[in-house]
Amino acid sequence: METLLPAFLCDSSESDKQEEMLDYILSWTLRCSQSRYNTEPNTQVNRYAKQVLSSLMYGTADRLDHVEVTKLLCWKQSSHIDLWVEVDLSNGERHALIIENKVYAGLRTEQLQKYKEIASRHYLAEDISLHHIVLRSDDDFHANDLAISQQNGFRAILLDSIAPTLTEPTGNALFDEFWLHWWDYKSYKERI
Repeated sequence: METLLPAFLCDSSESDKQEEMLDYILSWTLRCSQSRYNTEPNTQVNRYAKQVLSSLMYGTADRLDHVEVTKLLCWKQSSHIDLWVEVDLSNGERHALIIENKVYAGLRTEQLQKYKEIASRHYLAEDISLHHIVLRSDDDFHANDLAISQQNGFRAILLDSIAPTLTEPTGNALFDEFWLHWWDYKSYKERI
């Protein structure tokens, strides 16, 4: 039996700082979706990162299978928005993802309204598709959070629903640690 190293993404702390960790992992994963990273030894990471991006943008993992991600910029905590992502595709489409990452606290209506207004003003004169997303890592959305998301035009997405369909490790330790092992959180936590 393989002996795994200690869990990379959590330690003995009371709080695993999941929101911050998810912001960094998602930012890095989404940036890996760019076509310039579709070279050995990173082809699998690139393909799986495109699945994550496609799931966030379209709700399905395969919409970017025949489209290249030519440019992807990502900001963490820009205007208090957890992740602000701009994507240019080879088919000429431009997208912006406004992602609120909620792990511990519930949503506040004014919070999502504010973020939507900031992004709408920023892209007022641009031809860009805006995607407003609330992302949770737990098993379900609380009814109140789901209602607030919907009222403000944000899609409520569970983190495990955007996970790529990995059939085997990619060979990239960071990518595999998160996307293959972090999901079984109880046994993952035991590895600390």
